[in-house]
Amino acid sequence: MKPWLGMPKGQWMRDAVSFREWRVNRSLYIAAAAVMLFPWVLMLLTSIGGPGGELIELRAVIGDNAGLGPTNGWITVLGGLLALGVFWNDRSRGGLDGALEGPVSRRALLMAKMRWGILTITAVWVLLFVILALVAVGIGHAGFIGPLVIAGVWSVSSAVALYVAAVAFGAAMGSAFFTALASVLWVTLPRIVESVAFQLTLGSGRRLPLATAERWQTTLTDIHWFSVATDGHPAGWAAVLYAAYFAAWAVFLGWRALVWWERTPMERFHDPFYYPQLWNFWYAFLAILSGMFVAALAIPNVGSQGRLDIAALVFGVPLWFLWRWTWRRLSRSALSWGHQT
Repeated sequence: MKPWLGMPKGQWMRDAVSFREWRVNRSLYIAAAAVMLFPWVLMLLTSIGGPGGELIELRAVIGDNAGLGPTNGWITVLGGLLALGVFWNDRSRGGLDGALEGPVSRRALLMAKMRWGILTITAVWVLLFVILALVAVGIGHAGFIGPLVIAGVWSVSSAVALYVAAVAFGAAMGSAFFTALASVLWVTLPRIVESVAFQLTLGSGRRLPLATAERWQTTLTDIHWFSVATDGHPAGWAAVLYAAYFAAWAVFLGWRALVWWERTPMERFHDPFYYPQLWNFWYAFLAILSGMFVAALAIPNVGSQGRLDIAALVFGVPLWFLWRWTWRRLSRSALSWGHQT
């Protein structure tokens, strides 16, 4: 019998699934790339002809506080929305269920979504870099190319991190709402930590020496750079270090996504959460929100935001059990988002 001369089965499966992903979601990938590029094209077209317009826009892109571009989270946010779209478009059309019931590898299916999204985001920035580099050379500021590379590394890594994070949450949840909420919380967590830490230290009302207060303020205000959606980017090569941090998050969440996706039982693929223990995070979220509301009503003269946060956590502990009991009771009646055991 003649030996098999075609592609290995694994490679054949990856190529077939990748082609399927392109056919199902190609409109989303193309539309996302166009929307990512649109403000840049508009920015460059409106700056041409003005006194130093291109130079001003380039300085805005590579500066610490960019206007319209990757460093203020435009491409990053669209990357997160793209991740939501490629999952739920596939699910709403019924193709995802059919693929999961067939011989298609789950890992290959999820990897195809990651691969096409990362390729879209990276291709957009590469095109932007070429355009902006040509503009920089054309106006006699070739020295901007280096800072443009740093801005691009920051942009790609942060956008890819959010895209992979949203895909990872979608690999553990069967609800677009919960997936979006988890992605938003992941993005805003560094800013929440920064705010709480600031209130507990500099905002506590204690008088600190000027040098100590300035050192604490500088340290705390750097925490927000750990969020993928910020205004501007860190100065100089610090942006590359934070980009490496985002890349590490993308690798970690991508690995966890494959684990969650492969372990999900088929009968749970339409539940709000594929794993029952995730309901505890939903109860915690409701408990924190309601705890802050109760604390503000119960202690109107608390004195500082830090003390209010502590009071909200204290009230949140019993509220967690209350929300758990209430949600379980409702799930036994008419609530479609019931806690599945």
